[in-house]
Amino acid sequence: MYEIEFKKEGVGIRKRINDKLLGMKTIEEKYTYDELSKMNDLELKVKMPIKPVIKNGVLTSIVMKIVELIEPTFIETESDEISNERGNSKGIEVPERVEKQLRERIFPRYIKQYAYRRYKKGTQACLIAEIIKERGEINDRELRTELQKRGYSGTGGSIGATIKVLKEVTREIRVEGRGEGKKYHWIGE
Repeated sequence: MYEIEFKKEGVGIRKRINDKLLGMKTIEEKYTYDELSKMNDLELKVKMPIKPVIKNGVLTSIVMKIVELIEPTFIETESDEISNERGNSKGIEVPERVEKQLRERIFPRYIKQYAYRRYKKGTQACLIAEIIKERGEINDRELRTELQKRGYSGTGGSIGATIKVLKEVTREIRVEGRGEGKKYHWIGE
């Protein structure tokens, strides 16, 4: 089942998945209202009731359970045009070796989405790669703390999905250990 949350800064669509490597995780896709306005054919069937989230007497968000979600397509704009042969429909430049990995191996759809987000500036996936590269080595707890300092929740399945992409698709990190003590080592260029 999906869940959608409307906040001041944008919309989050969450989905529970059972991944062989990660186990049960919540994947959250965040969209600004500008990005949401470029979506075409997004259809939601909402299960009642709608839950307002109130903190200190102020409405901070509205959460709805989604029974059915029909995946949106994006409306192309001039800024979304392909900049070169290695770009994709969203204008994101992805290294050829990564494109080859995505073509030759079978990955779940969400992993492919996070692989493209890794190269899109301003996304959490791109930021995670930048933090690990900047530090050279960082443990899971420190990474989540750093994400919180930079405006992200530091929780949720999107972090695990990005780590999986950086390890298995782009091959830019090596993972050592398990749990909170798990360390990420940058081995990319």
